[in-house]
Amino acid sequence: MLSRVAESLYWMSRYIERAECIARLIAANHQILIDLDLKSSESVRENWGPLITSLNIQGNFRKKGIPPTVENITEYLIFDQENPSSLCSCLKAGRENARAVREQISTEMWEHINRTYLWLWSKGARQFFQRDLYAFLDQIKESSILFDGLSNNTMLHEEGWDFFRVGKFLERADFATRVLDDKFHLVGKTNPLIQWGGVLRSCSAKQAYQQKHLAEVTPILVAKFLILSDTFPRSFLYSIQQIDHNLRIISGVRMGTFSNEAEKISGRALAHLRFSIIEDYWNQGLHKTSDEFQQILNDLHESISETYFCQKNPVKIPIEESNRPPQHQAAQQQ
Repeated sequence: MLSRVAESLYWMSRYIERAECIARLIAANHQILIDLDLKSSESVRENWGPLITSLNIQGNFRKKGIPPTVENITEYLIFDQENPSSLCSCLKAGRENARAVREQISTEMWEHINRTYLWLWSKGARQFFQRDLYAFLDQIKESSILFDGLSNNTMLHEEGWDFFRVGKFLERADFATRVLDDKFHLVGKTNPLIQWGGVLRSCSAKQAYQQKHLAEVTPILVAKFLILSDTFPRSFLYSIQQIDHNLRIISGVRMGTFSNEAEKISGRALAHLRFSIIEDYWNQGLHKTSDEFQQILNDLHESISETYFCQKNPVKIPIEESNRPPQHQAAQQQ
């Protein structure tokens, strides 16, 4: 397979997954405002800054010189064309990558992403957003899920499919680390049950979590579920398992060995996660843990690019835009 084709499939799936994750995050945090009492809700509404901090886009938002209110950040995360991680930007980049590999994806996949893109940029979508935010976000999430289903059922499960899967689960792992970052405290100490319930909703994990732990919502159990669950498809461990599996299918190397740096990183991360307990991560703090996981994902992305991709994709978001600064830089900013 040509490297440019593999890279476009990789980034196409990452952008579609990112759009879905952003939609989940916005919906979950709007729900927090409803769940809080009126006084706390108004306080959070006037400072939604931790949300853009968790996505590492605070610098871009600050340049606009507008306050981090719910309305401003929601607009920025959905429609702002200058934000490379907005829903509109992600769908645009995903569509451009899909256009570049029309011969590798099915007609149904192309028609669906093209139709979703055209709708999102239409006046009708803007009116729908203003009329019913939750229904609008549900439409985005359902569109992403439908695209994933179409790819699973209409795309050849060959090498291109494996790159598609690697991109999807790398983006999913990235999102799991961001919602767990201890800098992401929208409600502070006001009501931790609501806060951690919102973290679960951000990953569509609430019902799955309750099947494991009934109605008990405690921070350490939520962290354990989203980091170390090997059966929940949005946990960090599950995502790393899928990445490692598909990388080895691409190269043909057997389990327990590696043929390139990407396989070495994914294999080492997977082994570490499998032989860890949540206290190993909890005791050092979720922010430090999240930074360590982000570094693994950064190194993994760089290694995949160096191993398989020969040229830069013109519609790819630069790596420095999509990753949070190192911990010491974050401390200096504070």
